[in-house]
Amino acid sequence: MQLPEPVNRFHDFVRLIVRCLKALCPSMGKVEIARRLGVAVHRVEYVVRTRNIQPVSRAGNLRVFSESAADSVARELQRMDADRSRSLL
Repeated sequence: MQLPEPVNRFHDFVRLIVRCLKALCPSMGKVEIARRLGVAVHRVEYVVRTRNIQPVSRAGNLRVFSESAADSVARELQRMDADRSRSLL
């Protein structure tokens, strides 16, 4: 049996608060960092894992990283690309 409309478990004000928080404090996980940098997600995951870059918080299964962490990932990816291009010459 399916209801004509979904059952809402939260009140409207909770939905409003969540929407405002998402607008003010956007979460930046590995996928968002990869999207901003224009690289594959697996490269961001590799840098985060091997350089021990820690998230500032967790939201469920999502690890939330700061802007400085995203900058660190970008610097490491640039360094890795530079090292790779030097080794090919």
